Amino acid sequence: MKFKRDKRSLSEQAKSSLKIAGSIVVTILTIALFAKGYKLQAHPENSRELVVGWALLASLVALLLATMQFWRIWFPYIPAYLGICSLFGLLWLVYAEHLGIMGIYLPFADARNGLP
Repeated sequence: MKFKRDKRSLSEQAKSSLKIAGSIVVTILTIALFAKGYKLQAHPENSRELVVGWALLASLVALLLATMQFWRIWFPYIPAYLGICSLFGLLWLVYAEHLGIMGIYLPFADARNGLP
């Protein structure tokens, strides 16, 4: 494998790296805000939390629609990555059980079943 030198200047490389890092941080924050808004509207403790949850979700949807060209590049990779990890984890558990090996130790499973 032959590596080629990047012909951009150091400042251009740094700007590109900061844009990529910023995109990743904004994507994670968007997912976290969506989860918080959903939690507030799905399980409200009072009517104020319900209103705040719906307002957060509505503003997040409006923001995502307005900036679609930005996040459409990153967003599909996150569910795909989680799905692939889950698939491999599921396959490992199936084959580990078939071979008589425990793939993952769950300490809370013993307490739930009443085992010592």
